[in-house]
Amino acid sequence: PFVARFRIENDSELRINEFYLVNVHLRPAEVFVESMALRAVADEIFANNSDANVAVLGDFNFDCGYINPASRDTVRAQLAEFAWYI
Repeated sequence: PFVARFRIENDSELRINEFYLVNVHLRPAEVFVESMALRAVADEIFANNSDANVAVLGDFNFDCGYINPASRDTVRAQLAEFAWYI
């Protein structure tokens, strides 16, 4: 995935001054493996900044038959602290 870090330099009224955007497109044939790899990406970001604000954007290909329900549940458990806005 591509990871971009943004900083808000001026004294704004926002509650955050830094955030990360992670852009992904999971290949249909590798949805489970690549979904599980998101844990490593998140862990690397949080290792450098435990209070990081991170949004993962893109096509997860969790629809149709690309990932079975049991594997989807495994991914959700692995990324349980993520908020999913789909």
